Amino acid sequence: NRRLLGYDMYSEPAHGIAMSQARDTGEPRSTGKVYLFSEASPGSRADFALKPGFMVYLPIYGEGEPTGTVVERRSTLEGFVVGAFEAEDFLRGLFDEHEPLMDFEVYDREGLAPKNLLYDDDEVKRAGRSRERFSLFGAIGEYIGLPGSRPGGAPELSAFRQVDLAEQEWSLY
Repeated sequence: NRRLLGYDMYSEPAHGIAMSQARDTGEPRSTGKVYLFSEASPGSRADFALKPGFMVYLPIYGEGEPTGTVVERRSTLEGFVVGAFEAEDFLRGLFDEHEPLMDFEVYDREGLAPKNLLYDDDEVKRAGRSRERFSLFGAIGEYIGLPGSRPGGAPELSAFRQVDLAEQEWSLY
C-alpha cells in the first residue's frame, strides 16, 4: 500500500512493543489485534477498508555483527522483515479443512470480549461457557463439557485453548 510507505509503525503502541521485543530478543514477535489497511470490497466507494489482523516482526541485524546481548542487538539492528496478516483470510485458511463440522472463534489474548475477537467463521458467538486453560502441546483433543444440544439433538462438544503465536497469546474456542 503506497500510502503507508514512510509511515513510522514504531509510533503505534502495539507495533512499537512488538518491534522492541523482537529487537531485544532476536525472535519474531507479533502485535495483538490491530486494524490493517486492505482493499475495499468490490463496488465500494471507499479507497480502502480497515480489517482486523496482526503483524509479525522479525529483526534483521548487521551481517557478522555480534548479537549475543541486548545491547549488541540494539546497536546492530538494521530493520525488520514484516508480515501483515488479515485475520479472516489467514485463519479461514487454517480452519477450512474442518468446515462445516466445527466452528472456530479466535480471540486476541485471554479475554473473550467482542473487542478481542479476531475470527468467527459462522458469526455465532459460542465462547464464554465453561472452559479450562490448556497448553498447545498438551491435552489437545480433550473436550470441555457438553453445554447443550444443537438442533437435531446432537451434543455440542466445546474446547478452549490458549496458544502462542510469536509470543502473542490467542484464545481459541
